[in-house]
Amino acid sequence: MSSSDSEEDTVMLYYMWKKKCYQKRNVWVRELFLNRNDNGEYWKLHNILLRDPMKFRNYYRMTEHCFNKLYEYVKPLFHAGHTNYRKTISFEERLAVTLRYLATGESFSSASYRFCISHNEIDRILKRFNIMTVMLTNPQREQDISENVL
Repeated sequence: MSSSDSEEDTVMLYYMWKKKCYQKRNVWVRELFLNRNDNGEYWKLHNILLRDPMKFRNYYRMTEHCFNKLYEYVKPLFHAGHTNYRKTISFEERLAVTLRYLATGESFSSASYRFCISHNEIDRILKRFNIMTVMLTNPQREQDISENVL
């Protein structure tokens, strides 16, 4: 086997790999994520936790009053709307995902299964909350960040 054959094989393997990486999606939204309102941890647990202040505090690591204050304080920084493909994840649900991630440090994949939200979206949610935190703690950078990221 000559070196040119080896190079051709390498190039061919590369193009086969690249083609596989860029295959067209056959599912836009997975069934698990379509049923988020029925199966997701937020939708199953949040209303139950509201009835038990001790469990609410244990789950979110803050009181309901603090949760609501944080919600009202950060909500104006968030903008999203529904698309033709799926409903937007509510801001309250995004806040719950963020607080659980900060409380547990679990992986995006694990949070994805628990909340029925894709791991890519969990990543986006956490990045956005990180940016909001920077905006709240450093108001001088708010203009730069909101123009470039949000």
